[in-house]
Amino acid sequence: MGFFSDGRQMLRDMYGVSTEKITYMSGGVTVAENIEAKVAVKRFKKYDGEFPVYVHAQRFIVKREDLGGVVPKQKDEIILGDLRFRVGNPDGEPWSFHGGDYKEISIYTQYLGPKP
Repeated sequence: MGFFSDGRQMLRDMYGVSTEKITYMSGGVTVAENIEAKVAVKRFKKYDGEFPVYVHAQRFIVKREDLGGVVPKQKDEIILGDLRFRVGNPDGEPWSFHGGDYKEISIYTQYLGPKP
């Protein structure tokens, strides 16, 4: 295997040791439960007039197959333990592909508060 292939395999192996279990909800209905997600932070830079404003988004990296064909949309929700996050980011795109093999996606969210 080459350097990049080894790196991609290492990232896939991280699901076994460094993931959190999440629940994905769309329209108030649970569509995927107890799926593994790597949790990260993404910083977006926007300009308010001439000054840059930085917005932090919680990012959940999941395997596409675990979502069962669901495409993340604005206002969907992710539950992580007792915390609730709303899908969406300042740029308007709720997700992007993660990695070069298109098997993972990054879902961008904002913290809403504790689970009701």
